[in-house]
Amino acid sequence: MSLEKAKKYLEGKGCLDHVIEPEVAAGNDHSAVKLTLPELEEVCNAQGWVDVCKTPEG
Repeated sequence: MSLEKAKKYLEGKGCLDHVIEPEVAAGNDHSAVKLTLPELEEVCNAQGWVDVCKTPEG
């Protein structure tokens, strides 16, 4: 799945503001927040995961 498709999907779920694009994101170990996957799911009210590496079949 392309970044644009992923962004469109997340926009439909009301989570587009959670997208951080690599060229925009910056920081170091003093400005980052370390979260486990369960913590990340909790803080963003995740309803599931999107596999952006595989193309849809069909």
